Amino acid sequence: MGVDTIVSDDHKGLVNAAMLCFQVSQWQRCQFHFGRNARKHLPRKMYSEVHRRLRSIWDAPDRETAYLLMQKTLDYYGHHESFCNWLEENIEDCLAVFNLPPEHRRRLRTTNGVERMHEEVKRRTIPVRIFPNRDSALRLIGSIWQDIHEKWITGKRYLNMEVLQVWEEEQEKKEAETISMEC
Repeated sequence: MGVDTIVSDDHKGLVNAAMLCFQVSQWQRCQFHFGRNARKHLPRKMYSEVHRRLRSIWDAPDRETAYLLMQKTLDYYGHHESFCNWLEENIEDCLAVFNLPPEHRRRLRTTNGVERMHEEVKRRTIPVRIFPNRDSALRLIGSIWQDIHEKWITGKRYLNMEVLQVWEEEQEKKEAETISMEC
């Protein structure tokens, strides 16, 4: 198994580097950051309402339902042309999680996992304040990440990869059935 999905915000350099280095991977735009970006196109009084509508799109059980909810959102905000244009152009970046099993979507739709790891590194490195050299900083940060990795493997798993394997097998069967019906 390699890298199947990369989750980040819409930083162009980061997205380009990810697509260059992991060409067969799909990119998932962080839905939280997407929601924050959406606010730039609407008046402040509509922030909570648009958040609820975007959240309903992302919480949809499948891609088709998400598209239906997106169309309803576009119809509702039709008089806000800049928002509707922006949403139509960019929403697809947030829907890559529908190519994953439902159990993985909640964890991989935002950058929360990565940001939580960075918070832990910050929490543990701030008391040190000054490292004697670069290698000592790397050793501490590496040990923090190793601890997190071991917790995910032995304790509560961040993602259950067996679920992914079973889901991929089911998708392959469905695809094979579709192809055999067409023939």
